[in-house]
Amino acid sequence: MISTDSADRSTAEKIWDALVACRIDNNFAPYPDDSLGRVYGIAEEELDQDLIARILKDLDLPIPDRDFTERFGVIDSPRRVAKFVSEWRQRVVADAFVGGVTLGDAG
Repeated sequence: MISTDSADRSTAEKIWDALVACRIDNNFAPYPDDSLGRVYGIAEEELDQDLIARILKDLDLPIPDRDFTERFGVIDSPRRVAKFVSEWRQRVVADAFVGGVTLGDAG
């Protein structure tokens, strides 16, 4: 699950830390396609507050709007959490870039 991209790597590390904190067995390691509900006991309603919101806060990212979240779809594995956070980060960066460009900067 760890990527060579530094932004995705930091996301993966935050997800790893959050999932390791949920584990019952100290010898158990998270895998990208583990079921968040069956393996970690994280209910869907807890996912937003307990896992994703904490990761976004640690990465200094705002909470996504409802539109983005609904379009993304089901988040049921560490891989899907990583994809969600990565896509949200890309959108935040793109919005900041577009918002930061003025006509004088355009050339």
